[in-house]
Amino acid sequence: MNLDRSVEYVLDVCKKKRLDQYDLVGSESKEVGIELFRKRVSNTELSNSRGIGIRLIQSGKPGYSYSEKLSEEALFQMVEDALAQAKISDPLDIDLPGPSELPKINIRSYEESLESLGFEWLKSTGEKLDDLAWSVGGKIENVPYSYAGKNWSRFILANSNGLYHSEKSNLISAGVALVATDGKTKKMGGYTRSGLDLDRIRPELIVSTAAERSLALLGAKPVKSGSYNIVLSNRISPQIFGMFFLRFRRIACKKVCLDWKAKSVRKSHHKIGTCFATRTFRIIQVRDFLMRRGF
Repeated sequence: MNLDRSVEYVLDVCKKKRLDQYDLVGSESKEVGIELFRKRVSNTELSNSRGIGIRLIQSGKPGYSYSEKLSEEALFQMVEDALAQAKISDPLDIDLPGPSELPKINIRSYEESLESLGFEWLKSTGEKLDDLAWSVGGKIENVPYSYAGKNWSRFILANSNGLYHSEKSNLISAGVALVATDGKTKKMGGYTRSGLDLDRIRPELIVSTAAERSLALLGAKPVKSGSYNIVLSNRISPQIFGMFFLRFRRIACKKVCLDWKAKSVRKSHHKIGTCFATRTFRIIQVRDFLMRRGF
C-alpha cells in the first residue's frame, strides 16, 4: 500500500478496536546522487524509505510500535504490538490535540520545478564541477570527487481526535572536493551547496570556495601555548558551539527539573515561561534555514 492508504488503514483498525487515544506519523523519502571522477560516474546513491510509527494510550497507559512494511498484516501487527506494550507501561497523563489552524509561518520547503530534474541534470552538473575544479591549477593537484544530488520527502501526522496534516519537502545539492599541496603537505577542502533555487547552484562559486578552503589549510604551524583572543567566523562558530552546547543545556535542564520536583506543583508552576539558560551568548537560527532549506 502507499503511505496515504496505510495511514487510513491504521486509523480504521484503531477505530474498530475502540482504542482510547492514538496518534501516528507516516513518512517516506527518496534520494538520488552521483559522484564523478574525471567526468566518469564513480558512485551512484539511490535510496527509498518509508514507514509508520504509532503511539496509543489505552487505559491511560502508552504503547509504541512502528513498521517499515506497509502491508495490512504488518500494520495490524504493529497496532497489536503497541497494545501489548501498553499493558505493561506506566500511566501517562496526556491529552492529544485536535484539529487547529497552524501558524502562518512562511517557511519555504518545497519547489515543484525541481521534480523535473533527472539524471542528466545530475551528470551535467557534476561534469561542470569536475571541469572547473581540474582547471584551477596552481597548488591544486587532485579532485577526489564532484557531486550532485536531489531528495524528496513527505510526512503525515494523524490522531484519534481528527487531526490530519501532511507536508512535503525537497532540495537539490552539488559540491566538490579539492586536494592542495605546497610540496610538503597535502590538505583537502570542499564545499557543498544545497537548497531550492536552481540558479543558486553555481559551479563557479562552488569550485572557487572549495579551492579557497583547500589552500587556506596549507602552511599550518604549531601554536605556542598562551592566552589568545580568537574570533570565530559565522561559518564555523555554530558547529563549534554545537559540539559542546547540548551537554550544558542538558545539565541546566536537569538542575531546574530537579529543583521543580523538590517543590510543590503550585510553586513550580510559576516558573513556566521563565528563562533559566545563560545570557552570555546566543546563536540565532535564521528562519529560512530551518530544516536546512534555502541558502
